[in-house]
Amino acid sequence: MKSPNLSCRDCGHTNPEASPGDRCPECSTVLVPKKVLAKYPNDQVLGRVVGGKYAVVSVLGVGGFGAVYRAVQEPVGRHVALKVVHSQHVQDAEMRARFFREARVVARLSDPAVVTLFDYGEEPTVGLYMVFELVTGRNLGQLLEEGPQDPVWTAYILLQVLRALGEAHHMGMVHRDIKPANMMVVDNNRGQQSVRLLDFGIAKVQAAEGGEASLATREGLVLGTPRYMSPEQAKASVDVDARSDLYSLGVVAYALVAGRNPFERGSVVETIMAHVATPPPPLSPELRVPPAFEAVLMRALEKDPADRFQDADEMAAAIVAAFPHVAFPALSYEFRAAPGRLPSILGAAADLASTPTPSAGMGLAAALAEPIGHQTVSPLPPPEVSPTPTASFSPTMQVV
Repeated sequence: MKSPNLSCRDCGHTNPEASPGDRCPECSTVLVPKKVLAKYPNDQVLGRVVGGKYAVVSVLGVGGFGAVYRAVQEPVGRHVALKVVHSQHVQDAEMRARFFREARVVARLSDPAVVTLFDYGEEPTVGLYMVFELVTGRNLGQLLEEGPQDPVWTAYILLQVLRALGEAHHMGMVHRDIKPANMMVVDNNRGQQSVRLLDFGIAKVQAAEGGEASLATREGLVLGTPRYMSPEQAKASVDVDARSDLYSLGVVAYALVAGRNPFERGSVVETIMAHVATPPPPLSPELRVPPAFEAVLMRALEKDPADRFQDADEMAAAIVAAFPHVAFPALSYEFRAAPGRLPSILGAAADLASTPTPSAGMGLAAALAEPIGHQTVSPLPPPEVSPTPTASFSPTMQVV
């Protein structure tokens, strides 16, 4: 697709016949939209080719650890997301080691809800970079602006995220920045919705990868997003594990069904203190959240990690059991588990729906929406007792 608004940052040449990723005919610099150059006049990555094949054409976002760009992969023309670490972090030897350690783990993640890492490396003039698939859709933060969401749709989204987190946790990785902006809802070509989990940018690789990875945590710095961070993150604890991600996901879930964050206050400090010391308020009956699902959220939001769900499998099982009349599509999916860790991913959906007390170790297979991988499990059969609620939120779920 041609754009008359692409220009060269180095010589100012404008080519009305150019397409994104094309080079300047005068100096071979990658052409960039004029409005992007005007907004980021001092950005040194725009218009460059990173890793010998990623032509940077636009800025997608800027964060604490780096910036994310839209790039065009040469010569195939594929659009990708290029994440570059800020230059002040590149010189730190421990930060560099952490970057490559995390990249190796993220590259092994194969769950369909995790954005695929295509490439990573170091460019002398740019620094450290990762190349991800480019995902388009609406993030959950945008959906939150519309008010409370349907509880069953929320559960459907949570189950996909839990499957992805379960795989990451089995590999010894904690995300540490679970928030609505890092979850993208996309529509596939069959009219079905799925969620994609973004940005392992401040993830912590635990001892399974050969030692503690987080320099910033050891220095007592708080990592994460205050509105969604766990109490242990808020206290800058070194004991941040998978249960911290489950807490943050619980905050997201509460916000989705209630239309508001239960801990957000007038300042960052007050918000952090609410995570540490203030229990979440009960949900309004007007929201029509099933009591069993509200109980799941409240357990996820316990201040003490020992009182929460102990892993993603356990939380997923409790969510499925909270909706006995909803047949969440199911599949069988195998983790590439870390050595010595056996994923409990092959549980049956029907078993989960008929089990009154969920327990750790039940499979996430009951939860999932897309028939991917080597084996697909059929949707649930109707339960024996089945009052019929109505639902029109997603063609990928069946109310029985």
